[in-house]
Amino acid sequence: DYQFSSSQARLAAGRVLGRWGEIRVAAFTGQNRGSPRIGLPEFQTVSEQRGGGEARFRIDTEDSVLFPTVGGKFDIVYTQSSEALGADTNFERFEGSGGYAWSFGKNTIVPYIEYADNLDPIESFFSYFPIGGLFRLSGLGQNELLGEKIALARLVAYRRLFRFDLAGMTVKIYAGLSLEAGNAWQSDESITWDSSLKGGSVFVGGDTFIGPVIFAYGRTEGNRDRFYLAIGDRF
Repeated sequence: DYQFSSSQARLAAGRVLGRWGEIRVAAFTGQNRGSPRIGLPEFQTVSEQRGGGEARFRIDTEDSVLFPTVGGKFDIVYTQSSEALGADTNFERFEGSGGYAWSFGKNTIVPYIEYADNLDPIESFFSYFPIGGLFRLSGLGQNELLGEKIALARLVAYRRLFRFDLAGMTVKIYAGLSLEAGNAWQSDESITWDSSLKGGSVFVGGDTFIGPVIFAYGRTEGNRDRFYLAIGDRF
């Protein structure tokens, strides 16, 4: 059992693109550290100095943080390490995700895809991508699976049940479900439908005075399931 911690300093510059997106470049330096809490003495403390540059392009036109009825959200990130900024290991990686909401009366569907890959062979545990948790193979624990690359396809559908005013704030309540397929793979493995884990969730939630709240039940292939009470999560 390891306890992990990280710290990072970052300097970024960019430009806001109207009311729909932004482009940003950044330089960063930081440290990751893992300390054993339970285990044999052979399991040592591990640490890694990181530093490099990042370029990001983001679009967000959704009309709501948690339950959008129209609009899309797309995010592309490219990261490369640099010894000039103190990196112990070299790495180059790409992350991309995107989804769009369509509504038909009180009903909304939100298809979403995500892909992340280490473009070079990894040299550190900290370079693995995580997957697992609510709407990310909902029957698994949070970030349960780790891989050199991950992929996720998801379809979320929900219906607005009712709305009411509470203390001057409009509260909207929704019910819906998600269908999910994805996994974490190593670099020498192919991403295929057969090697993906399938699952989904059913949920009720709403925008409340304490923020977005969702109560959900998730299930994933392999008879894995769990319940969630999530505050502040989004699709």
